[in-house]
Order: sequence, then structure tokens, then C-alpha cells
Amino acid sequence: MNASFHFNALWRFHAYLDWFMCLVKLGKTVVHVFHPR
Repeated sequence: MNASFHFNALWRFHAYLDWFMCLVKLGKTVVHVFHPR
């Protein structure tokens, strides 16, 4: 396991995390729009 592979995996993990957070924000917005409190 070399350093570049580790860096690649870390970068991919962060990219997936950002995408997941974006999805969560979108879901919250949709819920807020369609089910206002």
C-alpha cells in the first residue's frame, strides 16, 4: 500500500462524503417545502 493509493482512497472518501451531505441537504429542503411546519 503506497502513499498515492492511500491519498486516492482518502480523496474518494471525501468526495463521496460531500455528495452524501449534498443529498441530505436536498432531502431536508424537499421535506421542508412539501411538509411545512
